[in-house]
Amino acid sequence: MKKLFKKTAFLAVGLLLAVGNSVGFAEAKQIVLGGKGGWPDFQYSENVTTGKGRFGYDCVELATNSFVFDDYTDLLIDFENPVNPISAGYYDIASNNLKISSDSLLEKSAGLSRNIGGLSVTGKPGTFFGSEGLMGSFSIEFWLYPSLAENGEVIVNWESSKNVRGRLIYQLINCLFDGGKLNWTIANLFDSYAGPNGDGEIHLKGSSTIIPDSWSYHALSYDCETGILEYLVNGVTEDLIYITSNGKESGEIALVVMGTPSTVELCKEYTGKIDEVRILRRPYTPPDYQSAENAGRLGHSQYLPGGGRFVTRPIMVSTGSTLNKLVAEMSVPSQTAVCYYVRSGENFYGWNEEYPEWKPVESDEELSGITGLYFQVMAELMPDGNCDQTPSITSITLDFTELPEPLPPFVVKAVAGNGSVTVSWNYSVDDTAGGYYLYYGTRPGEYLGRVAIEGESPINVGNTTSFTVTGLENGKIYYFAIAAWSAYDMRVVGNLSKEVFARPLARLK
Repeated sequence: MKKLFKKTAFLAVGLLLAVGNSVGFAEAKQIVLGGKGGWPDFQYSENVTTGKGRFGYDCVELATNSFVFDDYTDLLIDFENPVNPISAGYYDIASNNLKISSDSLLEKSAGLSRNIGGLSVTGKPGTFFGSEGLMGSFSIEFWLYPSLAENGEVIVNWESSKNVRGRLIYQLINCLFDGGKLNWTIANLFDSYAGPNGDGEIHLKGSSTIIPDSWSYHALSYDCETGILEYLVNGVTEDLIYITSNGKESGEIALVVMGTPSTVELCKEYTGKIDEVRILRRPYTPPDYQSAENAGRLGHSQYLPGGGRFVTRPIMVSTGSTLNKLVAEMSVPSQTAVCYYVRSGENFYGWNEEYPEWKPVESDEELSGITGLYFQVMAELMPDGNCDQTPSITSITLDFTELPEPLPPFVVKAVAGNGSVTVSWNYSVDDTAGGYYLYYGTRPGEYLGRVAIEGESPINVGNTTSFTVTGLENGKIYYFAIAAWSAYDMRVVGNLSKEVFARPLARLK
């Protein structure tokens, strides 16, 4: 099991406590997580997010397999922040005419271009497009959802120049639609490489027709160890060329030489959506997982094959409570799965990821042996075999019973003695009372006494109706109250009785 207590996620807070009818000596109650009241903050969560479940309430579902910023990432634009579409990377926005669309394949938002200028970014020193000189491997990746796919629509454009022996040489990286396919033009990007036609230009042509109103994944990749420059669609190579002295694998590999830093333009002339734009300082690498059915079809699965999970914070109920049932309102598409686990205890401070032991449970299953002051729930969500379907949980209801708190005595009296006070009371009218605690202190409502020979407050006096507290200071006033403890579990203590007081005085002989 992974380290469940090292991460914390952020979700909306909500906890509903509903009291039912009493069952025998115990009271039936419910705690609802999610649903109308919303989800509480989780103690741990991994690869899950919120979506819309039944009745329009928030549900917990698998987070899409979106790109993450790592040591190789130069720039990541995920459009999740409507103010700044750049999620990570040392780049600044030069201009932004993209709108935010909530209809996204990954996460919750995508960029929407209406052919009015797109998004332009400039790299700071140290970034791939913000530095001059020799560079290593790189890849430019993005998801695309065109509305038209018309000839001439420009997705990526970068123009610069470099100084070669005192002469400025024009540089270009351009990606545009031509005949319903994406084609790339790369000019003078590599050191001493003239290209197939001797003019410094390289053309990579797509072979797959890009279907409007559908998502596709595109990557331009260069590997400086092999010299392969290639264009991939949905993880499948569409075109490639060896950037070597002889255009073959056996030739001397040419290196990238960046000229004057300049702006990278995205969706300059384009109508449609774009998402998860990423510039990497490494070549394209296939995903870690790809099913046999998906092989050759899609190079980036919608959900991670390992699924996701969340763990609630310990939920405090009352001492000796028993969890009877976990009932989940959920959607589980074919081949997906949701697994639930629960555990309990009287004190959660010593808990870790393995202790107390997690017990697997089924939704609506009658449970036994799960008792304590605290309950905790873990859920694991698993996608289907192709990783393109997710289950969801709209709510989790915990049905449990708790021991009732016995009523306190209604009549309490205190009589002062020499360095002592005798407190007496009537038996509680509650049949569940098994004994009594006597609380004492020197201020009204604060029972923090420590001086009595019989012990600190509260004193367990057993099943009696009178008790003398000795070792008190004469002339000082003391306050007292009585609470009953349960015959079923003495850790269950009821409310305090009315307060009484007395002042011990020395008696004359």
